Amino acid sequence: MQGTASRRDAVKIANEMAVGVFYNPLSSQKFFCAFLLALAMFFPDMVSAKQQPKVSVEMALLRLPAELSSAVPAYLRPADNDGEAGASRAVDDANGTGKFLGQRYTLSAHLTDTKEAVVSEAKHLYEKGIRLFLADMDTPALKTLRDALPSDALIFNYGNQDTSLRSHACLPDTFHTSVSLAMRTDAIGQW
Repeated sequence: MQGTASRRDAVKIANEMAVGVFYNPLSSQKFFCAFLLALAMFFPDMVSAKQQPKVSVEMALLRLPAELSSAVPAYLRPADNDGEAGASRAVDDANGTGKFLGQRYTLSAHLTDTKEAVVSEAKHLYEKGIRLFLADMDTPALKTLRDALPSDALIFNYGNQDTSLRSHACLPDTFHTSVSLAMRTDAIGQW
């Protein structure tokens, strides 16, 4: 019975505040607070802070930095977290929207020194259940990675611009999100 009375009180307060909004523009904040209170009483599950996500997507970012010539000046060298910062920002943004849709995204970044270390790390992550891999590595390492992972693992190549990966050296279950050198040359020629 007490729950019913408090709901009636909340509705009464909300109605009074709604009427007050038309006469006093400064009372809109009070109206909003009363509306949230009434909403919380009628639909407590809607305002629950601890809801488990319905969909959880785990991704791994694998990087094998390319060797640069010592002639490349420091201001032209890629950043140490090249690609990671953008991917991390994208995941944060997706989680902002995902919390309303019951989705949660996680990203783990892994920087390795050798092709063998990339494959070992990818196999370990695959065994942990990760099936989505973001990759930034040269063509031979990307081919080795694709051969090492089962076909249900998807690789998103975001750093390698090799044109052959999009033609005669096409890899199964691998998506290329960066433009190839041929695409870039064509775009510059058309510009």
